[in-house]
Amino acid sequence: MKSWRLFTVIGPDSGKTISITGLIRFGRDSDNEICIRDTQVSRCHAQIELVGDNFVIMDMESTNGTFVNDKRISQSTQLRVGDSISIGPARFLVLEEATGALG
Repeated sequence: MKSWRLFTVIGPDSGKTISITGLIRFGRDSDNEICIRDTQVSRCHAQIELVGDNFVIMDMESTNGTFVNDKRISQSTQLRVGDSISIGPARFLVLEEATGALG
């Protein structure tokens, strides 16, 4: 199984990472796994989920859109390591989770 994480490049939690293990919801509402308190972000803005062997991101009919690699998405989009995700003023980078010990 893929083991990925999101690195927060720009946003209120800049520098933090979150493991992608299942459903991750983004939005202004505090019920979301990643809460972005900004007027450019819808209450329920986007989500990432595992579909088969792939992580996909979906825009949840947000007003201002969800962007992968600076392109607005209109349907489920498969994510790849190195992709950037922009939601309102926040930007995330998809990284592979480190596996195994160093050294």
